[in-house]
Amino acid sequence: MKKMIIPVLAVILAVSFSAFTPARKAHGTASSMYWYQVDRTSQKILAGTPLYAHAPKEAVETDCDDTGDDDCLRGFLLPQNTASDISSRGQEQIFVTPQ
Repeated sequence: MKKMIIPVLAVILAVSFSAFTPARKAHGTASSMYWYQVDRTSQKILAGTPLYAHAPKEAVETDCDDTGDDDCLRGFLLPQNTASDISSRGQEQIFVTPQ
């Protein structure tokens, strides 16, 4: 019985320490978004619009600027089904440069 005490304590300690370690986050995926171009007339992502980029907002290169009222690109956490028009605003937007 005494031979079992040390292995049992080791298992208890291992389980205890692993229960309190923080979960690891995947690098670079938390802020990466799926970006789609917006039709300026309808303010929707039109059916068949291809994915513009899969990147954080800061890494997206575009002619848009973060000022103005009209969206140029909309970012989503998950890829969108572009089989039909999408009117959702998404989680992030990049706006058209005012003229």
